[in-house]
Amino acid sequence: MLIVLEGMDGCGKSVHAKNLVKFINASNGKGSAILLREPGSTPASEAIRNVIMEHDTLPITDLLLFNASRSESVEE
Repeated sequence: MLIVLEGMDGCGKSVHAKNLVKFINASNGKGSAILLREPGSTPASEAIRNVIMEHDTLPITDLLLFNASRSESVEE
């Protein structure tokens, strides 16, 4: 299962995501939930994140970079 939290910068997505992972892991006792940031969480995805954050890219470029990062995260 993949749970995605959407929202504008500074609205508390990271805080809620961390709390949700703690809750899921505590409630099932298996520790099966992991927290990933997107783009990011793998070395290649972090490099993609840096490109997106540091350069003014076209929307289609952002879309393709986000998809490449997600693919990397799923495979890792």
